[in-house]
Formats: sequence, C-alpha cells, structure tokens
Amino acid sequence: MVWLKISDRNNQEKASISEYMEETKKVIRVWRDGDYLGQYLSGRYSCPAIPQLKEVGNTYLKCNKFFLQCFIKETSFNLIKIDSVEVLKNGDVTIDVNFNAKTKKLLLKNNCHEVKLPQRWYGYGSYPKVGDDIEWNNFDRDIYVDKYQVNIHDVYIWDESRVPDSLREDTSKWHLPATFLLKDEMVKYCLDHGKQIMNALIFDALSFHPIDLDKPDKTPVFRSPNPWTVKYKNTFLNPKLNLPIDKNSCAQAYVKECKKDFLYTDYLKNSVSWSGVFQILGGEMEFMRNPIEPNKNLFVSSSLFSRYSAFHSSGLRFFWDGLGHRKKNFDFLDVDKNLPVAFRCFRYD
Repeated sequence: MVWLKISDRNNQEKASISEYMEETKKVIRVWRDGDYLGQYLSGRYSCPAIPQLKEVGNTYLKCNKFFLQCFIKETSFNLIKIDSVEVLKNGDVTIDVNFNAKTKKLLLKNNCHEVKLPQRWYGYGSYPKVGDDIEWNNFDRDIYVDKYQVNIHDVYIWDESRVPDSLREDTSKWHLPATFLLKDEMVKYCLDHGKQIMNALIFDALSFHPIDLDKPDKTPVFRSPNPWTVKYKNTFLNPKLNLPIDKNSCAQAYVKECKKDFLYTDYLKNSVSWSGVFQILGGEMEFMRNPIEPNKNLFVSSSLFSRYSAFHSSGLRFFWDGLGHRKKNFDFLDVDKNLPVAFRCFRYD
C-alpha cells in the first residue's frame, strides 16, 4: 500500500479542482461563444434540432440550449459529469455538474443577445426638414437592447402553449422571429424577462446612423436613414442605382424580391446595424411602444414590400391595434391574410 503525505493529497486535490475548473470553463465558453472551435460547422457535431448554418450565423449558437446539449453529448470529460440541463423561463440555463460524487449547480445567464446602446445624443424619426427636432440622450443611464427579434424558441421556453401547433414540433424553424403573438402577450414576455417592449425613441436611436459618430455630445443630431452606413445612396435600396440583388444585400434587408432566390437568414454579421442590432430593415414588421405618437407603433419595413418601396425607411411607422393579425387590425394595409408582427425588448440597468 502506498501512503500519501498530507501535502501530496492536498496537491492532488488542488490538481483535481483545477481540472474541474478548466472543464467547466469549456462548458461556459461554448454557452457564451457558440461554435468557436468550428465543430458544428465542420460536421463533427450532429445537432438535428439546429438549422443549417446557411440559414443562421454562428451567433445563433450562442446561449443556445440545443448547441450546448450537443457539445455535452459529443465531449469526453475527465472529471465532471453533466447530470442535467434545465432551461428557465427567462432563458437562463442551470446545469447539474457531478464532481467527486457531489453535484454542483452551474447557472448560465442568457445575456449573449443584448447590446448596450452607445451613450450619446439621439433624435426621434428622420431629421426634420421643417420644425423642431426631438432630441434626447442616455448619458445618465445604461440601456441594453435585444440584438434580435424574439424568436420562436424564446417563446417556446417562456410558454410553449402560445406557440402554434404547426411550429411547436418543427425545431428547424425555431430561429425565426415569433410573429404570432398579440400585443399584450409581447408586453408580458418582456416583463417576465425583466425588460420592456421596444420603445420607438430607442429603436430610432439604434436604427439611424449618426453622421458625427465620433462626437456623441454634439447637437443637432444629424443622422442617416440607413442603419449600416451614412451613405444611403450607395445601397441596393436606391432605385437610381438599380443594383442587382444578391445574398449579402438580402441579408441586410430581406425585401420582397429576395423571396424568389434566397432563404430568410438571420444572426448574420453583415446584417448588423451601426449600433450592433440586427433585423432592422426588411424581414418582419416590428411592434413597439411609441410615447411620442402612440398611434404610430408599428415599424413596417418588411418582406411584404418591394425594395424600392417607401416603407423601407427608418422611422416610418403605422398603427397596429395588437388585437389580431388580420387587415382590420392595421391602418395601412388591405390584404386578406394573417400579417406577421415581430417584437423585441430592452431594459435599463
């Protein structure tokens, strides 16, 4: 029999704890950074609940329960054993980690998909040709905005009964925006996550590209209607240029013409606005509270309209009563079908 000195046993315990920390760090990093090693992209992981990356970017795999479970299933750990993965109503995840015959609970916060709104002066709507501008700033407060519209998976975690039967079992579509809720349900979702429904002032702040980006304290606030660049005239939405529509342009603004040749893609880096927020122009219409003009609560740029439509203008909003998705619930469209409406949340810190 080999007897270990107390110091030797202590060193072994320290080594075990160190390895435990390293293995749990791997789990935490996959939760935070997604497929940072390219395992899913290379085909090493089999994750049937996740859509192909041609439809979503790697960002979708961050804070993603499905990808985390794939990683755990495909990874051989030396010291730890993952007993269970539980998703909480707010999207956080708890993991029971077994180490040295003891179970430790690891909490992973669902904060991968927020961005802090830069502190500066902002304006409401387009820069006025006549009259006074409505300006505000956030120098005295931190505002965190959802980078993406709330998706079907988010709603399923929150309350699966609110997801239509046709979407409940089809996990390949869960990355798509949740466009079936009513206004009160959207508000409740945000409240249950410690947030508020998007505000039109904040949405305009993250949508309009500041002309003087490096001068946050400057007023008046000159701003471009384009979320990605100050040079609106150079985009494929400018009818004077008649630029061809390709995959990259449809990733920026998924307009009506994109439906013919390209899948709707989201979570892609080339669709990000100047502020770090995605899904601004094109895609789905988006509901928001408007404290300035309450009857203008729906940002309408979406794939319902041609790329040269005036509806693809930052700040252009109409009214949705939030009680249904038929034409009677909207004040600007005359189409006899259910109209999708997406939403996102924000919070003060």
